[in-house]
Amino acid sequence: MVETAPMRTALNWLSWPTALILTLVLVLRLTSSLGTPNLVAIAAVSPLALPFAALPLTVAIAGRSKMLGAISATCLIAGCLLIAQDFARPRAAVTPTGPVVRIATANIQAGNPDPGQAFTQSAASGASIVLLQEIEPASLARIEATVAAKDFPHRVLDAREGFYGSAIFSRLPIEGDVIWVNGWPMTEAVFALEGESIRIINVHTVAPTTNASVTLWRRQFAELADIARSASGPLIIAGDFNATNQHRPLRSLAESGLDDAFIETGTGVGATWPVGSIVPRPLFRLDRVLITDDIRALGHHHGAPNGSDHLPIYVDLELRESG
Repeated sequence: MVETAPMRTALNWLSWPTALILTLVLVLRLTSSLGTPNLVAIAAVSPLALPFAALPLTVAIAGRSKMLGAISATCLIAGCLLIAQDFARPRAAVTPTGPVVRIATANIQAGNPDPGQAFTQSAASGASIVLLQEIEPASLARIEATVAAKDFPHRVLDAREGFYGSAIFSRLPIEGDVIWVNGWPMTEAVFALEGESIRIINVHTVAPTTNASVTLWRRQFAELADIARSASGPLIIAGDFNATNQHRPLRSLAESGLDDAFIETGTGVGATWPVGSIVPRPLFRLDRVLITDDIRALGHHHGAPNGSDHLPIYVDLELRESG
């Protein structure tokens, strides 16, 4: 294609607005200004804006524009560094030194036409403990009617209409209850591995879609971070976080003494949402398993689509050797 003068003019006019928009997105991401749903959304999609930096950078190089080139290159480099935070690199397989427990977590989505199949899929993964979010009374009844449910006699159940319910199904003996994280119900349980008590919290934070829910969402992460900092033993916080690593509240939670099982043992970006939408594959990693440093992740796997808009994940964990 031959570049004409009008085309060059159009590219020049597009390049500066593109560079300035990318700069604004970068500033919002770095300052973590997440007071409204729009800003939360901008932070989430900021990695997807990275390819657009190629336009002003190319125009800058062709036109020898130092300022445009500097702005575009800065956006490109900073964007790559931000994406790298959520990118898992292949690692050598780790040989277990003790008993391994597989944890499954799945947001089965309220209104799922076949919640029993979604649960059966996680049970068939070999999981010892299955964490479910968005459990409604009707979906719980259908799950409990499955053959697979008989293999999980130990349970913490909190079915609620809409998006608020959750449940923990376990092959292992557990003790648990409902906890309230800044006014939002979540289920938790304690189980034993090698004689050590391990606490697991089934997380489903509020979706930050309104100004009020953004405030609640941020407070929930702060409360979960307080729980992590005060943990006196092994702790697993897993489920649907409704956030990515581009969101400061989630990064603050991880910085409170938690490791990301996917970053330790996964590959690529590990996106889990949305499934079954107009996009061909998930774009964001909302579902994750966070662990204290006395637990080691051995593997991280995605399940197949199961009627939900989230992919389930399965994570293999073991206690680290003391000393």
